[in-house]
Amino acid sequence: MTASARGRRRRFTYGCAGFRLSRAKVVALIESGDVRVNHKAVAKPSSVVKAGDLISMTGKGRLKVEKVDVTKKERLAVTMLRYS
Repeated sequence: MTASARGRRRRFTYGCAGFRLSRAKVVALIESGDVRVNHKAVAKPSSVVKAGDLISMTGKGRLKVEKVDVTKKERLAVTMLRYS
């Protein structure tokens, strides 16, 4: 898996798993400016996030990315902490 593929998967993994939203809704929220990473607005959906980042969505809450691991099959295992 290439680094760019991991970045795309991370974006969708966090949006879908962390906030229980579809990929299309996550992209729409990012493009409308409703998503922030470390208190800064995300300008484009291809932004890469890493362990330790704080992701917040307007009206959805926020979460902290605790760690990101790559499994033996080169899939991502993401541990997140969800805030209310």
